[in-house]
Amino acid sequence: MLVVVALVAPSVWAQPLEFEPIDPPAVNKRSPAQKQNAAQRRSAAGQGPVYTYEDGDRTVRVRLQPDLEVSGDDASTRSSGAHIVPKDGAGTGSRQPVFRSEASGSLMTLPGGILVVLDAEWSAAETHAFFARNAIKQSQVSALDYATNGFFVETAPGFPALNLANTLAGQEGVLISSPNWWKERTTR
Repeated sequence: MLVVVALVAPSVWAQPLEFEPIDPPAVNKRSPAQKQNAAQRRSAAGQGPVYTYEDGDRTVRVRLQPDLEVSGDDASTRSSGAHIVPKDGAGTGSRQPVFRSEASGSLMTLPGGILVVLDAEWSAAETHAFFARNAIKQSQVSALDYATNGFFVETAPGFPALNLANTLAGQEGVLISSPNWWKERTTR
């Protein structure tokens, strides 16, 4: 973790700034699936495996929390984090994974869906062909107003969202392919 401290005046308290660790895109030429498998093998004993996802031109690491899970589909609890509960030993829980950001320590879940931004020069026919090649139905795809050739792709919650985002991330013409994360917010 990189910590930057800035002092403005002798009487002002310095606030450290945290930056998420990244893998430079030019250095790591392995496919997203190869990177995912390597990260899982490197996970520390006694802790959940490390997973990665692409966020623009950087690779972000998160660690699976094997003792936690998502409690259900009640959207009203999502903003408070009340949907994250200890794993039920009887196996009656949702079995949807909970992750922890290695950079910030925040808990994260995958409610479903991915954000995709394709090459702005692609025509509607090229984007339709891209989704068809990747077995994504047009009924799963919604255009985003704020990005040229930006889309929200509906997926099941949990690993299906992470896996599809990582599969698309390495393909030609894909500028962004990132899971739709719910992230724990903490007050300062």
